Amino acid sequence: MNDAPWAATFLYCRAKTSRLPTRPEQQFRMYLSIITKAWKITKAWKSRRIDHFCEKRPDSEVKPMIEETPFFLNTLGYRLYCILYRPQCAAKCAVLLCHPFAEEKLWSQRVFVSFARRLAENGYAVLRLDYMGHGDSDGAFSHADVTTRLSDIAAGLDYLKSHLGAHVPLCLIGLRFGATLAALMSEDRKDVEQLILWEPIINGDMYARQLLRINIATQTAVYKQVVKNSEALVEMLHTGKTVNVDGYEIGRTFYEQLTAIDLLRSPLGFNGKVLVVSIVKHKDKVDRQSLRLKEKYPGCDYRTVVEEHFWSNIPHYYKRADRLAEATLQWMEEIYANVTRANRKPDEKPSPWDLASPRR
Repeated sequence: MNDAPWAATFLYCRAKTSRLPTRPEQQFRMYLSIITKAWKITKAWKSRRIDHFCEKRPDSEVKPMIEETPFFLNTLGYRLYCILYRPQCAAKCAVLLCHPFAEEKLWSQRVFVSFARRLAENGYAVLRLDYMGHGDSDGAFSHADVTTRLSDIAAGLDYLKSHLGAHVPLCLIGLRFGATLAALMSEDRKDVEQLILWEPIINGDMYARQLLRINIATQTAVYKQVVKNSEALVEMLHTGKTVNVDGYEIGRTFYEQLTAIDLLRSPLGFNGKVLVVSIVKHKDKVDRQSLRLKEKYPGCDYRTVVEEHFWSNIPHYYKRADRLAEATLQWMEEIYANVTRANRKPDEKPSPWDLASPRR
């Protein structure tokens, strides 16, 4: 611990001297500021008041405290890695986040974490989990299919009900293939009241072809030629072999279950509140597939949000999707406010959550 002030001083000095000024008087002032800052860091560390030099936020900007609890959830003979985000107050709603497929999960991880914390700051309990074979959960990725993923989501919902109480409404939020899984799960669970689909995969067969094209692109990069085309890869899957997609091995069962998914042709009977969000890079773009999906749900709301496709390999680090988070949270707050007003007795006073939403 005694090396901490010197480490902080070194990093500060290195940042300051990365671009030296050319004029001698400017260099003198810069070195003087470095010496002064180093002395302040050392003095503050000795008095254990490092935070004195940190910029303090006004009281109105201080975020509510939340509780983050990582744990393993036992289900069907294997463990799922989970993180539960809880607000200090009673939860308005219990939210389960359904992550996308394979490499898309990796790229969207930080956005999911930021959004989970933001929901918890606004009074929602949030559960993030890794499906079997994903992240820190048990099992092999090649053994995971659509059925196991849906089973994992169901286990997460059951945990939320048992941990927070059956009276707390449940909400599913999914991105890309995670949104597809959320839509499928909502058909089997009568206790889910809200469904939010971010850029869902509507046609599984088309998505499977995209995954196979990734394998072919990798062949071109490695072997300078296509060794096995799409038909050959599908034949490999049918014979029980696996196909590598961005380092993830997919098997026959997953491929067959994926290609059978078509949300536009499936009879969707979910009667809860639904929000379909189309994430576009330019505001003038219209996703006709998502609009058609909207018509499948009675009273479904639709939003178009301009964001980078953060689930893909973009050139810069994407920590938060602020516009997406704001649009989603605003919709959830409206749903919660309407339900609260409808359930409130005539002589009952509004709760603090009704009077002022802490959205930021």
